[in-house]
Amino acid sequence: MESPQFNDLPARDQIAEICRHIYQAGLTTTSGGNLSLLDKDGTIWVSPAAVDKGRLRGENVVGLYPDGSVRGSRNPSSEVPFHRAIYRARPELRAIIHAHPPALVAFSIARRRPDLAILPETRAVCGRVGFAPYALPGSKELGTGIAAEFEKGHDAVIMENHGAVVGGRDLLDAFERFEALEFAARIEAAAASVGTPVMAQTGPNDRPSSDTWDASQEAAKKPRANSCEHEREILVRLLKRAYQQGLTSSLACSMSLRCNNGFLLNPDSIPCWQVAPRDILQLDLDRQENEIAARGHGTIHHAIYAHNPDIQCVVIAPPPHVMAFGVSDVTMNMRTIPESWILLQDIPAVDYGAPGQDLEAFARLFGPERPAVLVQHQALYVTGATPLQAFDRLEVAELSARALIMGQQLGGVSPMDKHQVEALRRRFLAPGSPGLTVSEA
Repeated sequence: MESPQFNDLPARDQIAEICRHIYQAGLTTTSGGNLSLLDKDGTIWVSPAAVDKGRLRGENVVGLYPDGSVRGSRNPSSEVPFHRAIYRARPELRAIIHAHPPALVAFSIARRRPDLAILPETRAVCGRVGFAPYALPGSKELGTGIAAEFEKGHDAVIMENHGAVVGGRDLLDAFERFEALEFAARIEAAAASVGTPVMAQTGPNDRPSSDTWDASQEAAKKPRANSCEHEREILVRLLKRAYQQGLTSSLACSMSLRCNNGFLLNPDSIPCWQVAPRDILQLDLDRQENEIAARGHGTIHHAIYAHNPDIQCVVIAPPPHVMAFGVSDVTMNMRTIPESWILLQDIPAVDYGAPGQDLEAFARLFGPERPAVLVQHQALYVTGATPLQAFDRLEVAELSARALIMGQQLGGVSPMDKHQVEALRRRFLAPGSPGLTVSEA
C-alpha cells in the first residue's frame, strides 16, 4: 500500500490515525492493543498505555530514542519488549500492530491459524501465518516466542490465548495486513458455522485480477481533473460508506461508475477511507489498448460496461458473510424475504479465476435478471442502473447472508417456494412493473 500523503505525516500522527481506524472498525477495544513505528533514526514511536484508543491523539504517542531516553506525556505500552524483539529479528519491518479483534482472538483461543488457502488474494497480502505460544503479557518470554515466528519469515502471527500481531514496511502496510487477516478469519469462522470451508482450486492463469493494475500513469497523460466532478464525489462517498458499513476492508473494494464515454474507478493503492475525488481515475471505454491494461480490476469493469450498456455502476467487494458462502460447500439461497430476491434474484457462483479465464463470457453473465455474481474465494460482483442501486444490492446481499447464517444457527432456514417467487417476479420484475428502486434523500 502506498499513500505518500499519509506517510508524510509525523510518526505520532500516523499512529494516532491508524489507532482510531482500528477502534472504529471494531478491531480493538478502548484499552486493547498497541502500535509502533520504527523511525529512520532508530526511534521507536509507540502508543501509550491505558489511553482511550478511540480518541488517541498524536501528542499522546511516546518516543523511545536510541540513547535510551523516553519522551512523551504518557507511559509507553507495556508490550514494548515484543515490539523491540520483532524489530531486531526483522530489521526490514518498520511498523507493528497488535490488537485483539474478535475473529483472530477466536482462532487464538481455538489455538489455530486462519487457513488462507480459502482466500488466495488475502494469502498474497498476509503470507503464511505464524503461531506463537502463550507467555505472560509484557514478558521477555512473550517477545522471544513472537520474534521466533517472525524470524521464520511470517509477517503475521497468532498469539496463543492473546490476539494477533502483524508487521509491515510502514504503518499502512501493516494495517492492510492486519485488517485483511481479521476479514479472512471472520469469513472462515462464518463458513464453518454453515458448512465446510473448502480450499480454492487455482491455476497459473486463474487470478480474477492479476498483478496490481497501475492505470494512474496512463490516466495522468490525459488530465481531466474537472471532469465528472459530481460523479467523483458520489463514488468517494459510497466507497467510504462501504468501508464504514463493514462491507469491505481498506483496499478490497473496487468501484466504478459510468461517466461520459468512459467510467470512473477508484485506484487500488489508496484505502477506501482515505480516497478523495482527485484520486479517482477516469478511463475511456474506447481506449482499451492504452488505458485498460491487461491486468487487474480495470479490465473487468471495462468488459462489464462494454457488454451491458444499461449497467451504470459496478462494485467488486468481499462482504464477510457473503464470502462465508463463497468459500464453503453451501449455496447462498436468496429466496429468503421479498426484498432480497427482488433486488438480487438468484446469485450464481462461479469458480475462482473465471473472470481471468474468459473475461467476455464472465461479463455476459450480468444483466437485468442477474445483477450480481459471486466469484468463489474472491468477491461478490454487483451492478446497478444507478450507484445507489448497486450499493444497496451489496448491502442487502451481506445482510441476507448474515440472516441465513443466523437462521441456520436457529435450527434451519425455510426459503420462499417457487410459487411465491414467481408471484414476486410477475409483480415486481415483469416489463413495466415498479420494481424496487431507491433514490437519494
